Amino acid sequence: MCGLLSPGNVKLGRERVNKKSRKRQRNEKNWKRDVRKRLRQSGVAYVDSKGNSQPAHQVNSRKQCDGVCKFKCTEKVTAERQSLLFERFWKLSDTEKAHFYARTTKRSEVRRSRSVNAEARKFAIKYFLFGHDANHSI
Repeated sequence: MCGLLSPGNVKLGRERVNKKSRKRQRNEKNWKRDVRKRLRQSGVAYVDSKGNSQPAHQVNSRKQCDGVCKFKCTEKVTAERQSLLFERFWKLSDTEKAHFYARTTKRSEVRRSRSVNAEARKFAIKYFLFGHDANHSI
């Protein structure tokens, strides 16, 4: 009977109610590693684990593939649409980003393998963006 009425337990009828513990409760949202991870995944500037500051994600310059790209990205996607897609993408949660990748990518087998190496690439990934009239290959 003495064991049932220890300082940590109070007996009320048939139920046993534990007193509130004085142990510090963990708050994973405030852990440095998790804060860094959330900042990195949201595209915001952050300080990495080594103490180096990492800049925020930025839209790539359209001059990189201007007239050179075989997919004609600059003709199919305007600069305004590109910046809008960029902003919306980095506001997505992790699961929403995974769904976005699933909707905008297509995995197919490589048409021709030029090496006999068993470790050669077996799949090709094609990327698409949804347009008003059709899917655009990027």
